[in-house]
Amino acid sequence: MPTAEISKPCTPDHLARLRASRDQFLTQEKEDGEKAGERWATESAEYDQLRRLHAQYGESRVDVFFDHERVFEVIEDDGTPLRDELHGFWERWASSKVLPSDEFCEGFVDGALKIFDRL
Repeated sequence: MPTAEISKPCTPDHLARLRASRDQFLTQEKEDGEKAGERWATESAEYDQLRRLHAQYGESRVDVFFDHERVFEVIEDDGTPLRDELHGFWERWASSKVLPSDEFCEGFVDGALKIFDRL
């Protein structure tokens, strides 16, 4: 029977490396979301969709959730979105088959609102 490898303890250096990796990932997610939001706003959005995003996210960001379902619900405003519509929207604008992170969605809203604020 093989002997079990003794695991090394997680050191402060390990944690610092992982935190830096996490921070870089989250920053990149927000930047990618912002670019996608700008692209959506200029290529596909209707004024009423941007207006709803502004009403929901433009003034106050206290206790605001940027999850992919909520952002899509605000954009579509037609009741509970169908799963296929939700996935199709994010697949197109997030360029991924994986649903986007909250950080991507926050960036997406920020990018779209940058365009709205220019109107």
